Amino acid sequence: MVGTKWTDSGLRHDRRGLKSREANTDRPVPIPPVLVAMIRAHIEEFGTATDGRLFANERGGVLGSTSYWRVWQEARPFALPRTRRIPRSPTARTTYGTPASPTG
Repeated sequence: MVGTKWTDSGLRHDRRGLKSREANTDRPVPIPPVLVAMIRAHIEEFGTATDGRLFANERGGVLGSTSYWRVWQEARPFALPRTRRIPRSPTARTTYGTPASPTG
């Protein structure tokens, strides 16, 4: 499987907590009420993964990074105004719409 040689466990995804935080702690993230309503509607319609994650793959596992990438590519035109979008080119290195640093 792709990626297994890069994890400590030999599995596709290592289970780990948040960086610089104690194990089993949360990280509160304030979000606007409209987003809360959207997330609640999503949970009402689709539920959550068995471990409580909001999104899971078709077998209930962790979503791969390519899935996030594909969704972001589709959502980008709706989420970002045209003036904030970075043109795509085969030579431009970007991460989710953020240009690479000139030295990177």
